[in-house]
Amino acid sequence: MTTTRLLIVHARSPLHAGTGQATAAVDLPIARDRATGLPLLPGSSLKGALRARSRQLLNGETIKLFGPETDNASVHSGAICFTDARLLLLPVRSVAGTFAWITSPLLLAQLAREAALAGYTDLPPLPAPGKQSAMTVEGSLLHVGETVILEEFDLGRQPGAEKWAKVLAPMVFADPTWQDLLQKRLCIVSDDVMSFLALHATEIVTRVSINPETGTALGGQLWTEENLPAESVLLGLVEEQAPERHRPGAAGEYLDRITKELLSQPIQLGGKATVGRGRCTLRLIHGGH
Repeated sequence: MTTTRLLIVHARSPLHAGTGQATAAVDLPIARDRATGLPLLPGSSLKGALRARSRQLLNGETIKLFGPETDNASVHSGAICFTDARLLLLPVRSVAGTFAWITSPLLLAQLAREAALAGYTDLPPLPAPGKQSAMTVEGSLLHVGETVILEEFDLGRQPGAEKWAKVLAPMVFADPTWQDLLQKRLCIVSDDVMSFLALHATEIVTRVSINPETGTALGGQLWTEENLPAESVLLGLVEEQAPERHRPGAAGEYLDRITKELLSQPIQLGGKATVGRGRCTLRLIHGGH
């Protein structure tokens, strides 16, 4: 029997899940989906970070949960499987309200497909924002008269985001204050606008290594790296597969343990941990919460 839950990843500091392959403009870009070009966090990064925390907190259960170490990987698989976490909400600069959380019909369609596997059966119909419009809620903090101005986009204000705002707020945040902040800053844009901003509104940082003896830059040690900005939200799935293979137990037992004992505190994901990158909050949820 397989038990499936949604995994929500909320980046509380800039998140660098890199590919290791430089582009013309960025030495260390983030990982992106091959077809859509949208950012993602590889499932291997999620599994590795939780395995490391499990060794500290659940040492006796680590092999059952995540499988044996590499040298004995052929003995059996772990009980827990992770998908890649794909972008759901991207924070971008807004003339009003400081910043907006933007999403699009494609991202919400991906959410609806994955959510159905986790027991969400009554999601709203997919929205249809105009190509030069931004769907918001009544009383949104993003309104500038009849427009919404995001980065360099001047978009017409379009109503109709209320139903999705009410779904996304408790899905992403447990805190009612942050639920309210998300609803008032939610903005649903067209897929084309989303693709452009997901490519050009990420954080690009230039870094340099300093010679501790001279206090000057080391030769050849100047590079650029890309991060998903703080407040980004990604979505994946976590599955518990056949726990009876390891020992009898109720469906969802291991997922409940992960939620209670591994996800109660923020966790570091991706690279650049020593400079504060990748501090994230993870939530495992299902249709019945």
